[in-house]
Amino acid sequence: MNETILCDNQQLLNSREAAKFLAISERSLWQLAKDGLILRVRMKKSVRFAKTDLIAFVNQQKERAGVKFVPLVVAEIAREENVPASRGI
Repeated sequence: MNETILCDNQQLLNSREAAKFLAISERSLWQLAKDGLILRVRMKKSVRFAKTDLIAFVNQQKERAGVKFVPLVVAEIAREENVPASRGI
């Protein structure tokens, strides 16, 4: 079972929201989670995906493909909190 420890400000998404965020089907999302490539959080009968874990997954895929990138986590969180990414988070 894949679980993660959450920080206080992590946004949790349900499977539909997580799949939409990654632009994949829910079925693909569940397969990635089953394969241990995407972390999920269980809360009783509910399963949620931390947005920061989804972003980390995308960044890992980019690294594996040899694509250079700016850390998406900082940019995404900064945009959500209306904080310039250059200030750091």
